Amino acid sequence: MEYAKKNGMGMRFHVLAWHNQTPRWFFAEGWSDDKDAPLADRETMLARLQNSIADEMDYVNATWPGLVYAWDVVNEAIEPDHEAPNMFRTKSLWYQILGEDFVFIAFREARKHQAEGQKLYYNDFNVAMPNKVDWVYSLVKRLNDEGTVDGVGFQTHIGLDYPDFADYEAAIRRYAALGLTIQSTEMDIRVPGADPASQMKLAVRYRDYFAMMRRLRREGQQDRANQGYRFDI
Repeated sequence: MEYAKKNGMGMRFHVLAWHNQTPRWFFAEGWSDDKDAPLADRETMLARLQNSIADEMDYVNATWPGLVYAWDVVNEAIEPDHEAPNMFRTKSLWYQILGEDFVFIAFREARKHQAEGQKLYYNDFNVAMPNKVDWVYSLVKRLNDEGTVDGVGFQTHIGLDYPDFADYEAAIRRYAALGLTIQSTEMDIRVPGADPASQMKLAVRYRDYFAMMRRLRREGQQDRANQGYRFDI
């Protein structure tokens, strides 16, 4: 954070609520680090979720005012392999204790503590893949209807041949139609090797990706004046 401040770099904060990097003791009765400790009750976890978000956001905004421009509020809440009607990652302890409410409570709390100019994001992987896009869209639409989300973070862990950029663009357009902004947040492209042929394919893949994003950004800048799609990419 100090390096970013010194060098005039904006920061996007990752992440306020994520099952994967939250230690089990955070969910346990009495903060116990015993692997078999019983989980805390719903009321306790509601307080812990709200307090942790409030404490983090207030501390960061007071210590480094104006440095953070975006917050990933919730990360990877959707499980792409689940069947309808449950789209949520049920192995998450957030979900096991609070159900899907944890996502909405997290965004409501973050909205209370965001500073001027900051945006709140739902961040996930495979948000453009056909088996997941409907679930993510359903979630962010509900958040958007509440007025608690500003955008969708595309992690953008992709390969040389997948996803099809036609699917990717269609997903961006679908989220943007809600008035949400789009960010590529963790981009990497899997490549089989360092041989010249693989590296050339990698270069072409990056070229095609950024050509798509630049085109959508230009389109968004034009359509914004006409109150159409908003591609803040």
